[in-house]
Amino acid sequence: MASGATATLALPPVPGAARLECALWWDTEPDADAVFLEASRDGGTTWEPVPFVTARPGEEPSPHPAGAVGG
Repeated sequence: MASGATATLALPPVPGAARLECALWWDTEPDADAVFLEASRDGGTTWEPVPFVTARPGEEPSPHPAGAVGG
């Protein structure tokens, strides 16, 4: 992706409670880029952060309670 680009992955609505588990890779520029996980309850009019945990093989899980991680 080009510098300054934004990508959005939109999934269909899930009724009730949901759990997202995935493997992903990101390459962020230190002190410049970030990854955000957000969800909408109103079809995308407003968005709120979703806390998440990342885990690398051989390392302790790292919580991200604000729904974001920086480079």
